[in-house]
Amino acid sequence: MLLFMSMIYSLLTIQREQQEYFNALKVYHEEEAERIREDLEVSFEDLGQDILLNVKSRAPIPVELSYVVINYGGLNVTVIKLTNNTLGPGLNTTLGPYPKLRADSQLSVKVITSRGNVFEAYQTLLERRTVGTSVGSPPTYPFTGFRQSSSGAVRCADVDDTGRFIAFADETTLHLLRRDGEAVFSYEIEDGYIARRVEVVDENNVVLLTIKGDEHAKIYWVREGETYWSSILPLPASGSFLSIEKGDRVTIYYLTCNGELYVFNEDGTSQAITLGFNGEVFVSTDNDLTAIVYVSTSGSGHLMLLKEGSVLRAVDIAWLSGICAVDLDVEYGRVVVGSSLIGIYDLNLRELKTIELPSNSYVFWLKCEGNRIAASVIYIDAYYYVSYYYTRCMVYDYEGNLIWDTSPRYEGNSWYYSIYSFIPLYPVKVDVKGRVYAIWPSGKLGETNILPIYQPDGTLYTRVESEYGMVHVFDVNEHGSLLVLGTDEGLLYTGIGENSPGFEVTLSQEQITVARDGFPKELTVEVAPYEGYSSNIELEVLSLPQGINVALESSTGSPPFTSRIFIQANATANTGQSFILPIVAVGEDGTRDAAYLILNVGEVTIVKRSEGLLLHYTFNTEWRWLSTGEGFEASFEPSLRRYTISFDSDEPVSGWGGIYEGVYVPEDYPAPIRIRVKLSDTQALDPTKVGRLTKRIQVYSQSLGWRTVYEEDVAEDDTEPVFIDVEATPCFAKGETNFIFLQLFSSGSAPLRASVCFMYDPYNYSLTIYGEDVILVKGLKANLKVEVYNESWYLLANAVCPPDSDEAFVTLNGLGPSSFQGYIVVKDGDNVLCQTGLVWISGGDVYQVNL
Repeated sequence: MLLFMSMIYSLLTIQREQQEYFNALKVYHEEEAERIREDLEVSFEDLGQDILLNVKSRAPIPVELSYVVINYGGLNVTVIKLTNNTLGPGLNTTLGPYPKLRADSQLSVKVITSRGNVFEAYQTLLERRTVGTSVGSPPTYPFTGFRQSSSGAVRCADVDDTGRFIAFADETTLHLLRRDGEAVFSYEIEDGYIARRVEVVDENNVVLLTIKGDEHAKIYWVREGETYWSSILPLPASGSFLSIEKGDRVTIYYLTCNGELYVFNEDGTSQAITLGFNGEVFVSTDNDLTAIVYVSTSGSGHLMLLKEGSVLRAVDIAWLSGICAVDLDVEYGRVVVGSSLIGIYDLNLRELKTIELPSNSYVFWLKCEGNRIAASVIYIDAYYYVSYYYTRCMVYDYEGNLIWDTSPRYEGNSWYYSIYSFIPLYPVKVDVKGRVYAIWPSGKLGETNILPIYQPDGTLYTRVESEYGMVHVFDVNEHGSLLVLGTDEGLLYTGIGENSPGFEVTLSQEQITVARDGFPKELTVEVAPYEGYSSNIELEVLSLPQGINVALESSTGSPPFTSRIFIQANATANTGQSFILPIVAVGEDGTRDAAYLILNVGEVTIVKRSEGLLLHYTFNTEWRWLSTGEGFEASFEPSLRRYTISFDSDEPVSGWGGIYEGVYVPEDYPAPIRIRVKLSDTQALDPTKVGRLTKRIQVYSQSLGWRTVYEEDVAEDDTEPVFIDVEATPCFAKGETNFIFLQLFSSGSAPLRASVCFMYDPYNYSLTIYGEDVILVKGLKANLKVEVYNESWYLLANAVCPPDSDEAFVTLNGLGPSSFQGYIVVKDGDNVLCQTGLVWISGGDVYQVNL
């Protein structure tokens, strides 16, 4: 056994040393290639009759330019030989202008060096001059904000959606700043904890995720610079994610690669959900909708949509495996999933369209916004028997068309990367205008300090450069007006445009249910401007599901304005499903915002919403007893079927003793409430003691206090049992629990002895609380008719929904404290819209119609 273990150890040692050799060989080749590499940024501008080239050297050594090749298509090629054109490191030169041979051609322009390396030029557009650039030189924005020093490198940073606030954390402190650099607050991070993620909630609140070594993670809600709450969470070795919904309710998701999802509310209360996976996972949030993709332990892929911690939809994705990513764009009604393919999921149509990627390629990060998908794609290849990774940015529109791509070239046994064609393992971001942001390499291997910004068509918009060391993190708000870069020495941030005016879309309801072939439902959409936005706005609803019809009262307007939306499902709509329906507003200048409606589709139905009060109580030992004075007693006599409350005192006593029960009355209870009880009195046990006691029924509720339903003096002589049946509607508070007390009361005027007996009625009930002869049907339309039948389909009563109302009251004469079996039918003229099955009907029932 020892010999076998020794052999195994030797093999592992050889394998480890071989791997170390290959790694060292790889590093040597990379460093050597870096030292002698030729790297040019080449662009050309089509001036109409001429072509002008700009060449900038990114190489560490001088580069000799030998040829310019202009291809007009097919065999129409012009080759221009260059002489005495050596370009030093970091220098620029202009070539041309060269005359165009064909005005209508699709040009391809290349520059060839003396070593035979070929660099293809990208075309710059004349419109790019509108951002203040000279021909062939992309604009570089200065940092118009300021440099915020930090205690060591910036660990994480976040810009709020409006571009008004910035949060970042360094080695020791969390900072919240305004756009102009004014500090809102700072917060000291606990010793031993390292900041991993920060999110701005609003101008007073920030959420911070930290880790403590490999022990655990800890989430903080920081409010006005103080800890509002914190929670310690597990920290799996394979990683974790944080995402926040910032809607009407703030919801925080902490997701681990071990399959554990923790959902926090704003007050710190939480729930834990086990998703059943162990490995690849990704989470993203837009507005107040969250998407999670993961690969389960069985190897199957899944997409989940959540809101406020509740699952709205789950979708199986068979091809999802290994590396995966996800992002949402509610304004366009899309969820984009990336792995070995890119999937574009339509929230309304429930359709998943896929995009093929190059072989051996995987999406490890993606962002979607403004009809653009920017995917960081990793390619795995064999290089000296060692896995060799490089990445590229691939940008698609929501129809699946490739808009532009940064692809490295393999020439002469070497990989060549243009400065604008290589993206290291950093996230990319997209703003609502479809502009793409990414960190690019510069200088020595592993250093990054350049951030270019691309137009939606792939042309360079601008680039931002850091003069303060390596950029670790960056963020930009969704409108692309504020950009921050976290570096070795602090935070840099700049306005890359004005803090754009915009608007916000809200709905009067977040969720509604429509019935197939039923009546339309109505809600209101409100468009509110900020920062002085005044352009005309058009409302639209994207990609309607089958059978769903939507009408806008007004589809255009100048903010602020409101419009009613009418939604109806025809006979072809699919029932039993829910749809996420984005209501989108688009300004004349292209500014967009959206709110989404959760739309459920069902059948036209009528269901019992709440039971009427038909509560029968029998006296037993479980009745509760309460006394406010000495001398009161209660006794239960099962053989005599009665509960007796007695009083015996030699001294005057003011107070009462009684038994009680509680009953909840619904908020929309429609019928008069009555109380029915059977009781008898006894005479005073000692005729020498004079005075009277009172028998009474009282109701207590929190909002109304004590209310007396019935009160009468105790009789002098024994009395026969009688029924007390009284209306008690004003004494009951709706929407809460009411307590009914059966009491014997002494005013304290004289000592005496007496008792009152509460007895069973003929139905063996001692107390009955019931609704009087009225039922309510809600959810109707004007002039719809409600009919009530008995079980033999004999019509007992009917009522019509009045104009300007959605409910009807049906009176059933003589029902009393009882119920019966029957049917309830809703008609539009002679057409039956819906009906119940055979149900028990009693006074006070409330039925809901779903039209």
